Amino acid sequence: MSGTEQINYPPDEILSPAPTRRKNFEHIILWMLSNNEECEWSDFTENPIGISQSTLSIYKNRLESKGFIENVRRGFYQITSAGRERYYELSRMKSTKRKLNYPPKAILRRRNYDHWILWMLYNNNYCKWSDFLDDNKPVYINQSSLSKNLNLLMEKENAYVKKDNKRYEITEAGKIEYSRMLRLYDLDRQSILEEESKRIEEITKKTREFFRKYNIEDRDVKFRFLNNVLKMDYAKVQSSLDNEEDFKKILLFFSINHPNSYPGYISPEEFSLKFGIEKIILEFHILQIAEKEIYPIKFFKLNTKEGKTFYFQAEEKIEKVLRAIVDEYVAKFTYLNKLGGYPYYTMYSLIDDILGDICDNLFHNDLRDSLGEFLAEYIKYLTYKIETEKQLVDASDKLEGFMYENIPLMLQSFESGDLEHQFKAKKEHRYYLYPDTLKALAPYYMKNIKTVFQKTIASIEERDLDKALEVLNSAIKSEPEKIELYILNSIVVSLWRRHREAIELLEEQLDKLTDVDDDQLIPIIMFILTFCHLSLGNFEKALEISHDAIQINSNHPISHLNRAFIFGYNLLHRWDPENASLDYFLDEIEKTISLESNTLNLSRYYQLKAIIFFELRRFDDAVEAIDTAIELKPKIIDYYYKKIHGFILNKRFKEAIEFVEIAINQFPNENKHFLNKKAYILDKMGYYENDPMKFEESLEILDKLIELYPDDYDLLNSKVYVLAYLERESDAIKLAKELVNLDPNCGNYHDSYGEVLMMFKRYKKAIALFKEALNLERYGHFVYQTFIKLGICYYNLEEYDLAKECLEEGMEQTYSCLCNQEKKEHWLEKANTYMLKIKELNIKTQ
Repeated sequence: MSGTEQINYPPDEILSPAPTRRKNFEHIILWMLSNNEECEWSDFTENPIGISQSTLSIYKNRLESKGFIENVRRGFYQITSAGRERYYELSRMKSTKRKLNYPPKAILRRRNYDHWILWMLYNNNYCKWSDFLDDNKPVYINQSSLSKNLNLLMEKENAYVKKDNKRYEITEAGKIEYSRMLRLYDLDRQSILEEESKRIEEITKKTREFFRKYNIEDRDVKFRFLNNVLKMDYAKVQSSLDNEEDFKKILLFFSINHPNSYPGYISPEEFSLKFGIEKIILEFHILQIAEKEIYPIKFFKLNTKEGKTFYFQAEEKIEKVLRAIVDEYVAKFTYLNKLGGYPYYTMYSLIDDILGDICDNLFHNDLRDSLGEFLAEYIKYLTYKIETEKQLVDASDKLEGFMYENIPLMLQSFESGDLEHQFKAKKEHRYYLYPDTLKALAPYYMKNIKTVFQKTIASIEERDLDKALEVLNSAIKSEPEKIELYILNSIVVSLWRRHREAIELLEEQLDKLTDVDDDQLIPIIMFILTFCHLSLGNFEKALEISHDAIQINSNHPISHLNRAFIFGYNLLHRWDPENASLDYFLDEIEKTISLESNTLNLSRYYQLKAIIFFELRRFDDAVEAIDTAIELKPKIIDYYYKKIHGFILNKRFKEAIEFVEIAINQFPNENKHFLNKKAYILDKMGYYENDPMKFEESLEILDKLIELYPDDYDLLNSKVYVLAYLERESDAIKLAKELVNLDPNCGNYHDSYGEVLMMFKRYKKAIALFKEALNLERYGHFVYQTFIKLGICYYNLEEYDLAKECLEEGMEQTYSCLCNQEKKEHWLEKANTYMLKIKELNIKTQ
């Protein structure tokens, strides 16, 4: 330390222990570094410490090799986060009895012994076998369960726990799992922040070791790397990348090849040789991270004419400044154009002006040509982002929309790319969640808007969105202070998949509710927010919202329904596969049921149980749940459809037909829908049992229905498939063509026509119909199938590159399709079959 600063020294009990005990030099050195900002060599060799030069050298080297201390500059040392932990451990060892930390009640309430063990090991550095066997302590695990759970934690491929000299310690993989585990519990804000701080400290420690190992000195590269490693979790790529250190190397590649580093650059070839990573692995994961966007981070690429590529991210400093500059020039053009000041202003003029501002200031001037090409795509990106995401609700959004209004016309002077398609396609990915559960919210908000509610529901049942919104907008105009109207409005737009619009609307209302401290409606709003975020695949955000709902009102059944909904659908869509646990779902749904007094809502909760059980193929549990729902409310038609669907899903077709007859007797006015469902079941039986007579029975039912309801074209669509299954080629194609002529704007009917042509090996004509289907309804519920069918057609025409491209697009859309698990698995299996065929062909030709 400098001579002007006061040095803190250890107490006598550490410096001069009892005669029977030796000095612990490790403890003395770590004490000094923990209680002083830094220490120099002489601070340890001079009195009162007085460690000899040779002893100090030995311990210094030992502590440095373990990562406990670091040499910050010549002759000066500081303690690391790992060293601080070791110091605390040594200090605790001096006490006669070791004191253990125990998990909070939120974790102890669930008897997840593996979670108890991970918590204890993480928060106590290590534990012994006996630490879990004292039944007078908060954590008690019987010997059989303890042995089973410890073995499981130690036997995993990436073991979470290790045993060292009768001590159990948590591994690096265990610390990552521990961090994930905490998100499943209702911990308070401070606990979450403390745990996040520990996570960052752990990552920072490992990062220092990584930098030291690979001699990374550039401060900007270090900062970008740390920022990347905190935002991108290794677990996301673990299935394709066995080595976590290789993952860090990939993030280092992005951190080095940044525009701010220009002219510094390292190619994938040079990088793979220098840092010891296979080039093919590096390039594959660059593609996945920067272009496939497997993380929720937008990467921009700046390509030079020399073949170099630099990367930067949306929302980092360089992009924020660039966005501000682009916005300023677009605004200047727009405003002056209105005054007649920019009569001949083109996209080239706009880009040239922007380049004049950013070159030498924000980017290196040598990148000017590359930036010219990049800016054209960047402005397209901003334009389509504003067009597709902004709702033009507040003044700033309207102004921004106005600024970019004329940009599409200017873009016509450039080559049209598929940026718009890519952006919108990504935006429109949705996960299928049965909306029935939303009906459980009605009793909590409808009483103050009963008339409007009834009119709106009537319009929804008629599938007339415009009419429903017209009713709501009129009511909101009359009574803008009624929060319930906005709740109903958000449900309506979310049913039509306009989830972002619903989120913006609700967040605004949530602020108002917070102001008036109305915690009865807050869980309702939060549930709809969860529904919308999960539909968009935002699992982490949904989990965060559900946690807040519990914190605000833990006695409200909808607060627990929120978490049950998340955990239930995580079992189906696997957003967080590590924590896809049926126990989590059952715990929360049972809490929901126990808190609910409304019989109709209770039936809805049992319906949700049935939905999850049916999709998981737990048939007996599902039937028990749906039967309970029907027993509670026998006049709810949804439950009958759900039970029929469950029978079909589990291929219990005879029971399904028997139950259809029961449903027809219960709901005679719904005869048409149930008979159509019966025809569908007969089609399934014909397919799985290879029985043409079942198709004939189905055809007979459909012909009768078509005669009664000639304007229902969906019945004709069903008949097209039955004729195809019966191999009546000319009849099937003739009817499919007639159907397209009856409704030429329906993409689904074009898709059906194409599929029938494909079934009879008329691949070229089928491709034309599939393309037309996509043109008509690019985001229709069927398009994931259309892409896969296009791939199959191209495969059969031996156009393998196009086949692969279409199959990959279809698979990507299938993962987030608006379809049940059975359809998802069916179409993924089809796509995978043809992808394997293409792979085999490639191997043979090599």
